[in-house]
Amino acid sequence: MMRFRTVCLVFLVLLSWMCISRDAHAGPRIDVVIRFDDYSSGMATDSVLRFFMLFEKRSIPVTFAVIPFGGNFPKAPGQPEPQPLTEEKAWILRQMLSTGNFEVAQHGFSHEENAKDSPQGSSEFRGLSPEEQTARITRGKELLESRLGIRVNSFAPPWNTYDENTVSVLKKCGFRVFSPGGPDPALQAGYDMPVIGCGAGIRTLRARIEEARKGTDPHPVVTALFHIFEIKDFEPKGNLTLAELAETLDWLKAQPDVHCRTLGDAAKKLRRASPCHGEAARKRS
Repeated sequence: MMRFRTVCLVFLVLLSWMCISRDAHAGPRIDVVIRFDDYSSGMATDSVLRFFMLFEKRSIPVTFAVIPFGGNFPKAPGQPEPQPLTEEKAWILRQMLSTGNFEVAQHGFSHEENAKDSPQGSSEFRGLSPEEQTARITRGKELLESRLGIRVNSFAPPWNTYDENTVSVLKKCGFRVFSPGGPDPALQAGYDMPVIGCGAGIRTLRARIEEARKGTDPHPVVTALFHIFEIKDFEPKGNLTLAELAETLDWLKAQPDVHCRTLGDAAKKLRRASPCHGEAARKRS
């Protein structure tokens, strides 16, 4: 009996050592977030459905950054008011959401510039008063939530630009995740809101995942920003075909250390992984 116990003890020690050794040499689990921008009433339905099926077939989550209203801003005299998201486009989104693999983020109000030719670049919100920003963000949020029957928790500013008022308004409006173009340490520290920067394109996704494998971040998040006009099948000036996109998605699915998430899911994991998620967010792509 004593010999049997000794053998069992040795076996357990060896098994523990193997697990520790494996974990010590294994790289970090890499979260990948894909943000699909500019979903709106003006987007071609056929293009949207073909894009959607590529991801749904592979069960790869996507965050759709949706423009609540379409129109011109600032509105010229006699110009019609921005038009809300149509029922057809809202229905498509509801079908996507029903699969459980997708998320809707609010993408501004009407995605139009408030100050053209600004040396700081295009922006819908930067420079507007808190009252104006509150009115536009609130109106867009209410429309999306009523049309889709969900709570919208993530916000992606058009052109990835904003100011301090924008973030303050988002907090007051109940948003939980902010996705600008890149990390902003001051914003992260001041507002305690998960910030997942999303400025790099999908063509560099593989290379950035390889970089994350070599890095020291224990909870790496690699992001990819995507637009429908980047697809050559829909836009001749695009830089990627549907076949090439499908190949990239197949490669993603084949990576054992890669987990695709929505913006909201990635933010939840960051909070669980570390209460001081601001430091990790500063290293995000």
